[in-house]
Amino acid sequence: MALVAVIGIVAFGATARAALTCERSVPTVTVDVKVNEPQIDNTLTQSALQQLAGVAYHRGRAEGLYKAKIAADTAVFVWRRGDRGDTCLWIEQAMVTITTPLRKIYIVRDRHPGTCNYEAVLGHERKHQAVDDALLREHVPLIRAKVEAAIAALPATRPVPLAQADAEERRLVAIVKDSADRAVKAMSSMGQARQANVDSAEEYRRIAAACR
Repeated sequence: MALVAVIGIVAFGATARAALTCERSVPTVTVDVKVNEPQIDNTLTQSALQQLAGVAYHRGRAEGLYKAKIAADTAVFVWRRGDRGDTCLWIEQAMVTITTPLRKIYIVRDRHPGTCNYEAVLGHERKHQAVDDALLREHVPLIRAKVEAAIAALPATRPVPLAQADAEERRLVAIVKDSADRAVKAMSSMGQARQANVDSAEEYRRIAAACR
């Protein structure tokens, strides 16, 4: 009887400690753009606007300025499943939100709304705005693809000891956020090059001749 009892205990223990299997999931990745129309500030003197733009901007004769900052926040949702010993962790959802905490058009106060001189400068600064608008439309699917690729490149989910679950979750979140940040930085770098193309000598001549 003693032998039977021991065998029973061993069999029960083997069943209770069956290996935990982690299934690979396909997470949802979204990129949401929340960009405001730029405010228009017509209160600065030319010297004050020049100081804001930089002394070399427009060769020290700046009469308008488009100023914007693009920011991204990434929320990553990690789910867990397991028992008292091991845990499966997987990324269920990643949400990238792009905002413009700063977006403003400055026009020197000597140029009055409704006049040709004012509209000529405003039209130029709107071209800078249009560059950002087009850039965001173009890069939303690219940012989503970069985040999806980073998640897909992760190795198959394996059970981790419960004591290591928090550290593993932080690692997964960091990988996803880093992929989003690098994609947004690449977009910003491309935007700087495109913005520089707007400030061409031909464009300046067009503005100067617009109200003659």
